[in-house]
Amino acid sequence: MVKPAHAYLDMIQRIKSKLGGSTFAAYHVSGEYMLLKTAAMLGLVDELTAFTEVTMAIKRAGADYIITYYAGELADSIHQF
Repeated sequence: MVKPAHAYLDMIQRIKSKLGGSTFAAYHVSGEYMLLKTAAMLGLVDELTAFTEVTMAIKRAGADYIITYYAGELADSIHQF
């Protein structure tokens, strides 16, 4: 498992390339969650867009599983499409 996920996208990609077909998880930690929540509360970012982009970046870097405090919000946003 790689944590914190958002800050270590490069490490996720390196580990994935070394592991080949093995699966692994990335943990989007509480500090990263708090940064997005605070930025959204201050009107600096659109929260849905920000956490969707962060989650997609973690996935694109190579994480097979993403552990995140945004799991509920992410599931709700997927169901909207």
